[in-house]
Amino acid sequence: MIVGFALSNVTIHLLLTHFRAPTLIFFVGIIVGFLPMLWQEGVKQAKRDYRMTDYIVMALFIAVVVVASLFSDFNQIELSALAVNDVTF
Repeated sequence: MIVGFALSNVTIHLLLTHFRAPTLIFFVGIIVGFLPMLWQEGVKQAKRDYRMTDYIVMALFIAVVVVASLFSDFNQIELSALAVNDVTF
């Protein structure tokens, strides 16, 4: 388990160092892909329906994330970094 953890840390570090934008977009895709499942689980586990205050709190958290991303250094993505290169084995 420790070896796997160390190897995954090294791999993620290398990917973020050399392929920052595609790696971050990959992780964002994973998170966005799981949102519908998390929403369904939340609805199933909830003892009550969502109220307006729940939606307001969720919207505020999303707004904080969006505003924080607008003021960060990662607001421009180079399209050349997103290109798929031919790899021969």
